[in-house]
Amino acid sequence: TALMSEVRDHFCSNLDHTALGITARIERFAGLLAAKDPPLAAALDNIRVAPTFYAFRWISLLMTQELDLPDVLRLWDSLLADERRFDFLLYFCVAMVLCIREELLEHGDFSYSVKALQHYESRVPLHTLLERAHALYAADHPQLYAPPAAPPPRPPPPPDRMSSNGAAYL
Repeated sequence: TALMSEVRDHFCSNLDHTALGITARIERFAGLLAAKDPPLAAALDNIRVAPTFYAFRWISLLMTQELDLPDVLRLWDSLLADERRFDFLLYFCVAMVLCIREELLEHGDFSYSVKALQHYESRVPLHTLLERAHALYAADHPQLYAPPAAPPPRPPPPPDRMSSNGAAYL
């Protein structure tokens, strides 16, 4: 129930145009893409490939139409393991676009770009997409990726647990 309450706003039409709805999520995705790769975002904008044409389905269906089931499950594992779960989804979507950057820029064509983004299929292996998404996410949220603090050093054993040559008894 708690998990569904986190994504319900994607499916409530009266929230579509609020800060909680799908439109806001797509706008956040577009802003993130523009921040991570301004030339690519501008090129897609110039050929009028709006994020709504592809990201709406990606975000609202949590990638179930783009990936094979084992890959969907692996992605969902990453989403569910992260405390900001659905923020990571936006980074994953940006990684998908960035991973076919050269292809999109090379063709520079509306119909090709929309088709490539709407029918992503297995253009890029999932592990590559996840690595790229985690790198993007870590750059913006380093506190979530900080290495764990080293445990404090163990104190020496009490003198009564030491042998005559100074070695500790176990």
